[in-house]
Amino acid sequence: MKLKKMMIISFCILYTLLLTSCGDATQEENSKAYEYNDKGLALMDEEKVEEAIEYFNKSLNCFEWYDKDFEKLTKNLKKEKEVFDAPLNNLSWAYTELGEYEKSLEYIELALLVLPNDEEEYINKADALFELSRYEEAFKNYDEALKKNCDSIYAHFGKGKIYFENEKYKEALEEFNQYLESEKDDFEIAKYKIYCHLYLNEEEKALNYANKLINENKDNYDACKVKGLVLKLTSDYETIKSFYEEAAKKFPEHLDAQIDLGRFYYKDEHYNKSLDYFTKLIKKYPKNVDLYTWVIYNYSALNQYDKALEYGEKALKINKDSSTLYNAIGNVYIDKTAYMESIKYFDEAIKLDPNYENAYINKLYALYTGKRYSKCIEFGKASEVKFQSVYNIPWFMGESYLELDQCHEAIKEYKKSLDLKPDNDEILSSIAYAYLILEDYENAKVYVEKSLKINSENSEALHIKDLLEKKQETIGKQIKTFFSDNYLYKEQSQDLDKKLSTYLDKNNISGREIAQVISKVKIPDDIFTFVIAGKDYDSFIESEEDDIAYKSYDKDLCYMRIKNFSSNTGNRAIEILDKIKDTKNKTLIIDLRENYGGDTKSANDILDALLPKCVTSTLIFRDGYNYNYYSDASQVSFKKIYILVNENSASASELLTLGLKTYLKNVIIIGRNTFGKGVGQHVFEDKKRKIMVFVVSHYWNVRETNIMQKYVKPDVYIERNDLKDFLNVIKER
Repeated sequence: MKLKKMMIISFCILYTLLLTSCGDATQEENSKAYEYNDKGLALMDEEKVEEAIEYFNKSLNCFEWYDKDFEKLTKNLKKEKEVFDAPLNNLSWAYTELGEYEKSLEYIELALLVLPNDEEEYINKADALFELSRYEEAFKNYDEALKKNCDSIYAHFGKGKIYFENEKYKEALEEFNQYLESEKDDFEIAKYKIYCHLYLNEEEKALNYANKLINENKDNYDACKVKGLVLKLTSDYETIKSFYEEAAKKFPEHLDAQIDLGRFYYKDEHYNKSLDYFTKLIKKYPKNVDLYTWVIYNYSALNQYDKALEYGEKALKINKDSSTLYNAIGNVYIDKTAYMESIKYFDEAIKLDPNYENAYINKLYALYTGKRYSKCIEFGKASEVKFQSVYNIPWFMGESYLELDQCHEAIKEYKKSLDLKPDNDEILSSIAYAYLILEDYENAKVYVEKSLKINSENSEALHIKDLLEKKQETIGKQIKTFFSDNYLYKEQSQDLDKKLSTYLDKNNISGREIAQVISKVKIPDDIFTFVIAGKDYDSFIESEEDDIAYKSYDKDLCYMRIKNFSSNTGNRAIEILDKIKDTKNKTLIIDLRENYGGDTKSANDILDALLPKCVTSTLIFRDGYNYNYYSDASQVSFKKIYILVNENSASASELLTLGLKTYLKNVIIIGRNTFGKGVGQHVFEDKKRKIMVFVVSHYWNVRETNIMQKYVKPDVYIERNDLKDFLNVIKER
């Protein structure tokens, strides 16, 4: 930064001398422009980037040729012969510092229209291109800078970073060495050199270089840190521990040395030791927010979340401008599964530091894990513009699209992630799974084989491989295996496997025939095992898209009608709930009349949104295996919740009703006794053949309560069926 400033100021002085022959008005105008530009540079040196931008713009506004319309400005610059373009170059630099790389490129392209071009302009353009992962273009511009000045250390450093990103460590090392010849004390770049040696399996060279730095800088802890990096990557625990403890003794007044020792204890999971260490340091340095941040992390790792947040509040009173502090507090909320509560802290961290990559990733994680899939995708799209080389941004987007059953979009995002991490077996297995759902078995096989080639023990890939093998069988045999493996009442159905083989082992069986077979083999009173095929399949798929409706009756009454539970009902319900403002002062009505049930997961997703941390339900399978659905600590709270039910409210409807009534004190059920279906289904689907087989596969309990052959009783009984009658009861109450 300082070198850039010196170069641009020198240019300003030279340009001033060139214009001494101009008229007084022109000279005064230019003098003001230089003054504003210099003020902007001074602010950049103080890292007050946004204020600097104001002064660079003031500098430009001094000139008649300047126009805020970039198209007009471009034409003006092409016409002008003598133009003071330093503010344009500096604006490019400033926007790169803010992480607004596209804007940075706009300004540097304008600066480059003014000839002659200098080293600094090409470096600014290359830096912005590098951050956008446009490495080939960046490389060319660093080379252009070197043509202007063959000793340009920033150009050598830039080329080194590009080689490093492309895993060309030998070439990167040469460039970093060029830089370090002039900047021997730049220990951050020295770390790049260390990594190059280590990736080239040159551990001895890395250690020798680190020792050389220490010998030449005996009183500088930053040199010592470089050796710590080598040891962390090459040595045993006791060696690393001894190094940090000795360094802390050698530099007792160097806070970084003390912090690094505490961090070592934390990363080695000695949380109590680390906590004790940082707590003592706070007594010595009571205004240092970084120390509070490590206390917060340690308390959170020990599951003492209230203590962690207590220290967070203390630290915020000392300094409200620390992005790392807000990020640490956000992580506490993630650790306690309060995902939605964490968002505002990550937002604050990003506001303070627009380039804080970790805060972006944490927010994406919170949105995804908190089941806010559409919001995760929306934020991911904004994030990947800024961080094009971060593989887990498209990964979270892919996962979110998959949860929304948008498999084609999921695959696109997974493949973006794969481009950045080509040897990641988990990404490959996720792509395979998305293709499996789409019934594109050929592509699924390609990606699952790639995944297993990298990691033969990848459990998801092995499961997909097994499913793909089953898909090679006839449709009848696939359904036979599915039904036999999952049917809850298998033991009560006499000779089930024999009957299934008799009817389903033949080739070219139709959907109608499959429905007849399932009807014959299931137990007589099982009305929840059935087949949907042909035109009925089309109608069912269409009805899933119209499964939920929302209406606000007045400012305090929110009405949500759920007609059935499809795989996406939970997602759509959560999106509706998130749009309601000031929920604690409003009443929610959930209308489940005539809702025969459906996807158990969707019902549990809605419970997750409306309940505090708990086990929302437990599924109990034929073999005794149990599966729990959990609600996280985040909760959309309402003043009151009314649930409307009748005798046709069944299965997932009853699960949602019972779950809310069991865990919340402000729930009132209105209507008539429900159906009494305490079982759930697994579904076999073949999209191409338009067949769905619903098989009763498990019981479900809400806190050990099952309503099979019972029902959920309303708190307020009503015989009438019109919605207005139900609403009148609610308004009366």
